[in-house]
Amino acid sequence: MNGWLSKFRRKYFFGEEVIKKNKQILTNMGTRVLVITGASSKRNGALNDVLEALHGKEVVVFNRIKENPDLSLVESVRQEFQNYNPDFILAIGGGSAMDCAKAIAVLLENQSLVVSDLFNPLRYSKAKPVVCVSTTSGSGSKVTPYSVLVVDGRKKGFAHEAVVPKVAFIDYRYSLTLDHDVTLSTGLDALSHAVESFLSLKSDPLTEQISLQALKLAKENLPRVLQSPNELEFRKNMAVASVMAGMVISHTGTTISHAMGNPLTTEKGLKHGVAASLSLPFCLELYESSKTETIKRIFGGDLLSYLKALGVRLNFTPTEVEIERWAEEMGKDFHLKNTPGRFDKEKIAEAYRKLFEHFTV
Repeated sequence: MNGWLSKFRRKYFFGEEVIKKNKQILTNMGTRVLVITGASSKRNGALNDVLEALHGKEVVVFNRIKENPDLSLVESVRQEFQNYNPDFILAIGGGSAMDCAKAIAVLLENQSLVVSDLFNPLRYSKAKPVVCVSTTSGSGSKVTPYSVLVVDGRKKGFAHEAVVPKVAFIDYRYSLTLDHDVTLSTGLDALSHAVESFLSLKSDPLTEQISLQALKLAKENLPRVLQSPNELEFRKNMAVASVMAGMVISHTGTTISHAMGNPLTTEKGLKHGVAASLSLPFCLELYESSKTETIKRIFGGDLLSYLKALGVRLNFTPTEVEIERWAEEMGKDFHLKNTPGRFDKEKIAEAYRKLFEHFTV
């Protein structure tokens, strides 16, 4: 299956062995390639497939990407390759590799920028072309203009059309090597994207239909893939849900419930997808939108029980000071512009308290 991303006019390829079947796409993009990845791409076979497709090209590989990359990592990669002039950047992995690759694509194309300029999209208009090879089914970064990095201990994102991947390869076989925790977290990320894009104030009838299809796929297949991790059909369905949800958040953005998970990741070490999903059941009661009833019906009226049945749990309880500080920060977060209803510090703190009450063991 292949198609054009409607908003950004980029190409994606979906299915088994899509790199091998479409390696001419990579061949035509240039002769010098910088590959950004982590250690897992060697285990799941994606790196080998890419290197075979790029045989005869000049390829350098940076394989030290970690979960939740920060600006210091981005800067170190930029320093290491600032004199290398790749024709394109190729990311292999999940959101962390892709988000880092997008940042590097901007900095290598615009040598005069400092790393903090990434967050001022008026400072640049172009980037090195980005290609993504997806090995997880969560962030959707392979089809979005977003990059999220850790800045001074907090997650901060930038969006720019120049970093939307020119080509994305989605071969769900690579996700077979994901362990239970990563499968759960990435799946919950895709599910949360689908819910939030449907409810976003920027949604429209078209994005709503895609969001609902993505949500139903994720809702039905996430429990199945956790129970039967080697069943390729379930992996395939989660990959479809991830791509569809990524497409729609490119138009709608996400809501405050997604942002509420960020301090749980950066300060408490919780995986992003799990953190992003925790406040959803409680924010559903606070969103001022008739569409929340549609979401509730999909989960049989009980999203909280659905998440608990997947094994979503917390092993820490924050202090009241931490909750108040997080609520203060979220009350100023840019995600509020997409969020239906008025979310002030008090409402956000209430949602935090409820999620810790129900998920902490």
